[in-house]
Amino acid sequence: MKWTEIPAGDLNAAERRIRVALGDNAGTVVARANADPGFVTNAAGFTVNGGHEPTMSQQCAREIMSVNFFGVEEAMRHFHVKLRQFDLAGFGEIPGTEEELEAAKDSHILVAVFPLSIL
Repeated sequence: MKWTEIPAGDLNAAERRIRVALGDNAGTVVARANADPGFVTNAAGFTVNGGHEPTMSQQCAREIMSVNFFGVEEAMRHFHVKLRQFDLAGFGEIPGTEEELEAAKDSHILVAVFPLSIL
């Protein structure tokens, strides 16, 4: 849903809740948001992905595989699913070494496969 499609009252209520949750940290958040675009991108991604944060193994694999990496974040976004932390644990460690990923990065695609049904 686009921002323009959300009723103003809902947006205002959500903003108030966020401000209350930030409490005395508002100054820090505002300073980081204005100084570091990556901070805003990471915060938004964390929120949209249901609190999932990629492991170092996933980050490394994404960096090596580049566009040939379809990870947990992409699967949750494209398939509109939210996994519990328990379910995400199995995706924490990427199989293979960095050397194996380097060798396969131009000829293979690394995909996080979820147990999904089309029903």
